[in-house]
Order: sequence, then structure tokens, then C-alpha cells
Amino acid sequence: MSAAFVSQLQSVQRPRPACCVRLVSQIYSRRRVVAAKHAINLHRQCTRCCSQSDAAAASSSDSLGTTAEAEARVAVEGDTVTVHYKCMNPKGEIVETSDSNEPLTFEIGAGEIFGNKMFQAFDAGVRGLRIGEKTYLEASGGEWNKDLLFNVPRQHEEVQRLEGRYKNVGGLKEGLVVELTNGSNAMILDVKDDVVQLDANNMMAGQILMFELELVSIDPCTSGSTP
Repeated sequence: MSAAFVSQLQSVQRPRPACCVRLVSQIYSRRRVVAAKHAINLHRQCTRCCSQSDAAAASSSDSLGTTAEAEARVAVEGDTVTVHYKCMNPKGEIVETSDSNEPLTFEIGAGEIFGNKMFQAFDAGVRGLRIGEKTYLEASGGEWNKDLLFNVPRQHEEVQRLEGRYKNVGGLKEGLVVELTNGSNAMILDVKDDVVQLDANNMMAGQILMFELELVSIDPCTSGSTP
């Protein structure tokens, strides 16, 4: 064993002075403090993440709960509902649809107030439906009454009034639906030099139409009871 190696070995094995021990101990202590602070910061970050995660989960849970409640709700009197509709003839051909018009929005129960039979049918049809559910209605315009078919002279005051009122749309012509003095509607079937033929039957007279209603949304009545 060489003297140089012995000297190096002795220096390694030589005990550290007290000041060195204190310094090393202080370094370890600082490391412990830094490590402790780092651990606290990690805990705080973790706590914030967990809190945010819990809040997000709670919000998601509330949202799911609200969605579930909305889906479970059924339409009742006093609710304001929005429906998509399709009107079809007996052959299944679409006559009119809310795809080309606005969806229909109304308050359930209003049909009893206005007394419109078609509206009352829609009103009754959506009661008890959940969002996304559909119902089907059949509407009949009743029998066509030949006594409501009129041949009116062109010089009659009612025809004169109608000609003045509908002048901006090209005047009286076949297929035009006009409003009579009594508030009812009539369709012009024919226009001649001396006479105008009017059909004052209901526009649906003699026809049967099918309606498909799909409930789109429910705005609950705040004063009403829940189902």
C-alpha cells in the first residue's frame, strides 16, 4: 500500500469537525424545509385540483340531474310547450310542416279559453307527453255543405268591397281566400264578368288530415303543481 493511498484513505476516514457536522445538518434541515414546503405546495395544488374536480363533478351531476328531471317531466295544464308538427293528407303526403314554418308554441289550457277545436285537439294531444315523444291526431273538416256555395253578382256591395280590399294582390281570382264582412272566410271558385262564385265552407270541409306532433320543450308553470 503506497503512502499516497494511505494518506487519502486516512483523510476519508478522518472524522468531520463539529462545524462541518452542523453545516451538513443545516443543509439537510434546509432540504427538509424545502421538501416540506414543496410537499405542502403539492398538497395545496392537489387540494385545488380535487376541489375543482369535485366542483366540476358536482356541476356535472347537477346538470345531469336537471336534464333527467326535464326528460322525466310531462306536459300538464299551465305549461308553455313548443311542438314540431306535420300535417298530412290521407295518402300520407305532407301538406304543411314546421320545418318550413316556426314551431308551434302555446300554453296548455288556453285551448279551452279560445274555443278553437283544432287548437283544443293539439292542447289535449300534448298533455302527458315527455320531451321527444310524439302523438298523432286526425282532424276532419266536417261535411261539405252545398248551401254555403254562393253566386254573387259583381255589382253586389260585398263583391265591390272585396275587389277594393284585395286590389293590391291582383284582385279577385280563382283560389283566393277572402274574409267576408261577418268575419268568416270564403274561397273564390270562379270569377266571371257578371258573377263571382264563393265557397264559404270550412277550408277543411270534406277533408281528413293527419297531424304528427312532437314535443320539443316544456316551460313549466311556476304556480302549477309538478307531476
